[in-house]
Amino acid sequence: MKLAVRIAPQPGTGYKAWCPALPGCRVLADSRRQVRARLRRAVRGYLAHLDVALPRELARQMNGTTGAAGDATAPARVPTG
Repeated sequence: MKLAVRIAPQPGTGYKAWCPALPGCRVLADSRRQVRARLRRAVRGYLAHLDVALPRELARQMNGTTGAAGDATAPARVPTG
């Protein structure tokens, strides 16, 4: 998977980097090399969290849904792997 990232100099403090596709995924570092390494770790952590949290949230939402006539539907099975 390829994601666009942005790296910009931060006056007096080094560099900042972020991934526009992942809200809140931002890092700061003293050098370009360091900011790239930190962003790589941050993106991996962000995506790993989604891999765990998203299926759990979908299952929670689907288990609480109702049918068209207002009847409760059977709990949905969401693939986790």
